Amino acid sequence: MVKLIKLATFLIAIISLSFATGCAQKKASKTFASSKGFVKEFDEPSVRGVLQRISPEGVDVRRKYAISPDGESIVVSAAQTKVKVRKTKQTATRIGQVPLDLWKISKTGGAPIKITSSNGSDCLSPSFTSDGKFIVFESGGTIWKVRSDGAGARTRLPATGLGYDNSPDVCRKNNKIVFVTSQRLGKTTANTIWTTNLHGGELTQIREGNYPRWSPDGKKIAFEFRDDIWLISADGTDLTQLTNTQKVVEGIPSFSKDGKQIAYVSNEGDSGKPLRGGDYNIWVMNIDGTQKQQLTELGSWDSWPQFENGGVYFLSGRAAANKAGRVQRLWHIKINE
Repeated sequence: MVKLIKLATFLIAIISLSFATGCAQKKASKTFASSKGFVKEFDEPSVRGVLQRISPEGVDVRRKYAISPDGESIVVSAAQTKVKVRKTKQTATRIGQVPLDLWKISKTGGAPIKITSSNGSDCLSPSFTSDGKFIVFESGGTIWKVRSDGAGARTRLPATGLGYDNSPDVCRKNNKIVFVTSQRLGKTTANTIWTTNLHGGELTQIREGNYPRWSPDGKKIAFEFRDDIWLISADGTDLTQLTNTQKVVEGIPSFSKDGKQIAYVSNEGDSGKPLRGGDYNIWVMNIDGTQKQQLTELGSWDSWPQFENGGVYFLSGRAAANKAGRVQRLWHIKINE
């Protein structure tokens, strides 16, 4: 009888140990991936030395941002926020619903410097010229240019005049601008990609698409179309589809500095199925669409990736307790170059 009791006690201990180990492994699986392997994700993951928050606590960053040619400063489209904390939940709102302006911050963070005064319309999608002296951006359905130090008045650039001109991106090679014109056609919206120069000349229609980005050599344009990423030559020829994961959204592409990789946003989850809850992560693939690699993994809607400073910058609402009131901040994740 004593032997039976001891055997039962031993079996219970083994089962308990196995259960505890399984739980520990399951808990540790809540990670983000990088080329350095998987590391644990915390509310403030900057303590790990791999992932770092760049934008200040009280700045709500929206959509595309711009990295200076020397990589030393970043211009974001943002608004000051106020944060109200009740018990354990955090909500964040833009003060008085003020429009977004362009702000400049250091690559390592710090206090932002205001560049524009919105005049009632959001200033969005900034992009530096090749010499870093000017910033091209959108506001009120128009493409504008302003000095990167904020001095002087903004200049309006002639675009299509056919609809809402948006999402400009300046080529570092030749200062040509690629942008999108959105036109309302009945109950649908048509998004068409165009190219022009800094003076509004040489206007060329490329094709349907959204979120276009130049390759470093100015020969290719990556863009999103129907939830997939495509590549096309600057003259509108040689169209290539890079992604085609069924029922998964893949978009907002951005080239690496050597033009060999593309960072993008995807809601692809386990076994190629879309993530639940509308969450997105940052991925990287080769220029031909091969060797897809997931960089981030957390329910935080990561978006707008850009290669620079030994890794990838991206926007994320991570480290916020409440998704509904989540403030978008700029982050940087280190990867092997």
